[in-house]
Amino acid sequence: MNRRIATAASLLAAALLALPGACPAQWPHEMNYQVMLTDDMDIPLVNQPVSLMFRIYDAEVGGSLIWAEPQNATTNSIGVVSVALGSVNPFGFMTFDSTWLEVEVNGEIMSPRRRLVESPYAMVALEAGNAYELDNLPASSYAQYIDLSSPGVINIPSNPLEWTRLKNVPPGFADGVDNAGSGDGHSLDADDGDPENVVYVSHEGLTRIGKYFYYDCVLNVNGDNDQLGAVFIADSDNPLSVAAVASSDSSSGIVGNTGIGGGYVVPSAPSAVVGVSYGDGYAGYFNMSGTGGGIYCAAIGTGDGLRVQTTGSGYSGRFVGGSGAYFERTSGYPVVDATSTVTTGWGDVLYLSSPSGVYTSTWTLSSHCYEGNAGYFSKFTDDNAYAATVYGATTASEGLYVSGSIYSTMPLATAAETSRGTEAVFGVTSPEVEVFASGRAQLAGGTARVGFDRLFAESITGPQDLRITATPVGGWSALYLESVDASGFVIRSDSGDKQVDFNWVAVGRARGHRQAPQVTVPDDSAERELAETKLQQVHSSRPQERPAPETITTSRR
Repeated sequence: MNRRIATAASLLAAALLALPGACPAQWPHEMNYQVMLTDDMDIPLVNQPVSLMFRIYDAEVGGSLIWAEPQNATTNSIGVVSVALGSVNPFGFMTFDSTWLEVEVNGEIMSPRRRLVESPYAMVALEAGNAYELDNLPASSYAQYIDLSSPGVINIPSNPLEWTRLKNVPPGFADGVDNAGSGDGHSLDADDGDPENVVYVSHEGLTRIGKYFYYDCVLNVNGDNDQLGAVFIADSDNPLSVAAVASSDSSSGIVGNTGIGGGYVVPSAPSAVVGVSYGDGYAGYFNMSGTGGGIYCAAIGTGDGLRVQTTGSGYSGRFVGGSGAYFERTSGYPVVDATSTVTTGWGDVLYLSSPSGVYTSTWTLSSHCYEGNAGYFSKFTDDNAYAATVYGATTASEGLYVSGSIYSTMPLATAAETSRGTEAVFGVTSPEVEVFASGRAQLAGGTARVGFDRLFAESITGPQDLRITATPVGGWSALYLESVDASGFVIRSDSGDKQVDFNWVAVGRARGHRQAPQVTVPDDSAERELAETKLQQVHSSRPQERPAPETITTSRR
C-alpha cells in the first residue's frame, strides 16, 4: 500500500560533530547528520531513496537563510539515512551566534527547526586563544575585532599601530614614514619632493605620469624639462612583436601633436595614427635603421592605406632613404590616388624632382608595366594645355625619348620660330617607315654623281628600296637616273641643257623596318569610358570627405 514520509514528530535527533568556521586544516569541515524516517504508522521506511534539502537559518522561525544544500540518499535496513552536510555546498560562513537547521524530505518541510550546538572541536578552538601563545606573543597582545573601531586603540593618530607587529611590510614603509606623497594615498612624489604627484592614480582609475597633465585619459604620460614623453622599445626577434599597440573602437588610436603650445588637436573622424604639426616640424617622423619599413600602412577595409593632407606650405609626405615610399595593392582601386583640391595658384597634384649631382641614369619618374599601359594621361578640359608636357633644359637639349613606336591621333607637329613667334610645322607622314634626304647638284657635260651623307646611307636598308627624284632648275634637260648604289646615285641627260642645276630627293626604307611594323591602335572611346568608370569606382568606394580636425585647447594643470 502507499506510504508517506513521517511528520516532524517522527524525526530522530541529529548527532552533530562540528560547527562550520575557521579551523585548522586537519579539523573536519563537514557535519555528519543521521535521521530515521517512518510512515504515518511509525513503521520505518526501509531501503528507500529520498530527496533531502537542508537549510541553516539565523533564527528559529523566519530569519535569514545562511546556507542551503540538496542531497539524495537511501535509507538503510532500519530506515536511517546518513549524510555529510557541506559535501555538496561547502560551508562558507562563520558565526558565533545561534543557528537553526531546517530539513525538507521529499518536498515536505519538517518542523520545528533544530538548534545547532558546539562540538568538542569547536570548544577547543574557542579556548585556543587562552591555552596557546601566537608567534611567541600572548593573545592579550592582539586587539580584538570589537575594539578595532573604538577610540584610543589603533585607528587614531595618537595611538598608531606599531610596524613591528605587521608582517611583510614593504621596505619603503618599514621606517614608519608615509612616502605616498601628499597623503591622499593615490600619488607618489619625486625623491626630493619636487615634482609632487609625479605618479598619480585618480579615484576614477586614471593614471598620470609626469609633472603636467592635459586631458583626462586612461594613461597620460607627459615629458618635462625637454624630455621625451615616453619611449617604447621591443627587443625581440619575433617579427610579430611591436613596441606599442594603440587600439580604439570609435576614435583615433594614436594622435601626435607638436608646436601648438598648451593644447592639442584631436580628429573628429577616427584614424589609426594621426600626426598634427602647427610649427615647423614634421607631423609624423618614422625612423628605420634596419631593412624593414620606416612606415607601414595596411588598409584591411575600404579606407585609405595612407592618407596625407596638409593645409600649410610644408610637405604632405616626405620619404627619405631606401626605396623612399613603396606602395602595393593586389587588386581593386589605384595603388596611389593623389587629388589636389587647389583651385587657385599652384595646384600640382604630384611634383617630382631629382637633385643635381646624381648619375645620368637616374629617373625622376620611372614606370614599369608588364601588361596594360605603363603610363596613362587623360585630360577632360580643353584649355589649350597638354595632358602631358616634357621640357628639356634648353630648346636644343633632350626632351623625350621613346623606345618603341609612337601612335598619335593627330598630325605630328614641330615648333618653328617665325615672324609671328613660335608656330607649329607639321611633319611628313607615310604608311611606311621612311627616311628622306635631299640636295642640289649640277650636270657637267650631261652627267653628275651625287653622294649620300654617311648618316643617311647607314640609316636605310639599301639601294634596292631607294626612290630618287631629280628636277632641273633654270632650264630644261631630260634628266634620268642612270644608276644607284649604297653610297649615292648617277644622273644623266641625253638632251637639253647639259650643264643645268637640279634639285633631288631620295626616299629610303629605315634600317630594320623594310616591312612596316604592326602598331596597335587603341580605342580612344573605350579608354575614356574605362577611365571614367575607374574614377567613379574610386570615389564611390571611399567614405565622405573627413571634416577638418577639431581643435581642443587645454591649459596645464
